[in-house]
Amino acid sequence: MPIDTYTLARIKSRYPVDSGYSPRRQAADYLFYVSAAGYHTAWDQERRVLSEALTQPEVKAETLADQVFGNQARQQKLHVAHDASLITARYELYRRHIRDIQHRLSELQGEISIQRMLNPMGPSKPQLDLEKLLVNLELTKHDEETSFWKDCCKLKQELLSGIAECQSMKHRTDILKSLEVEDANQT
Repeated sequence: MPIDTYTLARIKSRYPVDSGYSPRRQAADYLFYVSAAGYHTAWDQERRVLSEALTQPEVKAETLADQVFGNQARQQKLHVAHDASLITARYELYRRHIRDIQHRLSELQGEISIQRMLNPMGPSKPQLDLEKLLVNLELTKHDEETSFWKDCCKLKQELLSGIAECQSMKHRTDILKSLEVEDANQT
């Protein structure tokens, strides 16, 4: 019986094969097995952000500003990337729901027109039931549009505050770097 990728990833996480001579192991190595199996292919952006968050940055802090603000800036950029991917995922979900509702609406309208042709004297019970379903579907469509707007407003606020924090972090880093350059020029 062959081992599936999930089992292989679980075994690898339990029994890591690291030695002093082996290459540096990535913290999120199991993500490769999840994507190789075809699971969660719609979440490539989140997988990339998670992989970046789980790997340790290489220590290249040449300046004091990099040492002080480097990790905070990296985490803030990951937060902004995550918020952007959440907005994208919510839009894709909205688009799928609206497409499904539009498809059902067009089918119902076709059935209603058939009922009207079959009963030219007036609306029949099945026709009235179909029209009620049509109204309910239109309400569902409106509710989905409203919830999409609410969700995106909240996510966009978080995204904008994250971007503002990134900009202020960059500004503080630039100030500290300029102070370092002035200090180096004075000595």
